[in-house]
Amino acid sequence: MRRTYFLMMAILMLLSFSGCEKINNLTKDVITTLEPTNVTWDDVFMQGWVDLSLMKGSTTAGFIVSFLPDCSPETGTVEMAHAVNEKGIFTVLTSGLAENGTLYYRAYVNDGKYRLGDVRMVKAPAYDFGAVDLGLSVKWASANVGADSPYNYGSFYAWGEYTDKLGFTWGNYKWGTSAYDLKKYNGQSKYGVVDNKTQLDLDNDVARFKHLGNWRMPTETEVKELFYHFKDGGYKWEWKTYNGHSGYKVTFKYNGNSIFLPASGAGTGTSATEGKGEKGYYWASTLSGAPYAACCFTFENGKEPEVSYEERYRGFTVRAVTE
Repeated sequence: MRRTYFLMMAILMLLSFSGCEKINNLTKDVITTLEPTNVTWDDVFMQGWVDLSLMKGSTTAGFIVSFLPDCSPETGTVEMAHAVNEKGIFTVLTSGLAENGTLYYRAYVNDGKYRLGDVRMVKAPAYDFGAVDLGLSVKWASANVGADSPYNYGSFYAWGEYTDKLGFTWGNYKWGTSAYDLKKYNGQSKYGVVDNKTQLDLDNDVARFKHLGNWRMPTETEVKELFYHFKDGGYKWEWKTYNGHSGYKVTFKYNGNSIFLPASGAGTGTSATEGKGEKGYYWASTLSGAPYAACCFTFENGKEPEVSYEERYRGFTVRAVTE
């Protein structure tokens, strides 16, 4: 009995001096790949842990990311963490789920040679039209009105209409036959019937009509709030292409949430192809100073997004917001 007791004590002492320790009730080796903190349709907020005693001199920590299960430095992409906190935790935001549907990653520490944690696999979640928190005053929808994925264009609508049409002219516009024959949303008699409305009624808001709840088109102020952060360090604006659809992916770095705004082009007299794949046109709910036009936001690759005003009969896409 005593021999067995001393043998067990010796084993316990050896374990206490091994390369493992208890951190937050989890047993960790010198480098450990943790569960991601956030997974969206395209992004993964990877998380790892490293023994701080290893973080000396030029030692780096981060992740190997790959579409292949072996996820090695030779076959994957090395993404270095900017910092390791006082608990040994480090995070990196990566993207690529939308391209392949599955991503593999593993934590590493490199002090001249790689020490690797276990490989974790992340699958893209099923598409769910929902509200995305970008740290702004409103939440933005994950896809365009009428779209079945974040990167599809969705439908094109004239301002104040909710009919998906093939052609867009004053001749088939619901609220006026010309710029000087407006039936609604007008504050100047020379342009038609005066009602002094400057904001789209919810009854004529396609976002509310299609998605109900508290969804609606964004106001000019809410669009400017989003664009204000184009050069903000807390946001990343990237021109990307998914399934042949190009546009801006906007990521809020502090929680990893993102939306993709496809460059859907604009509706013309006979179709909705003007600028498709090159420029995005999206309606806002605010009327312009000239009531035959309404606020919209536009963007194209390599240029800062901007707010502009276009004639209301034109066919643009819509991205909804909610409180």
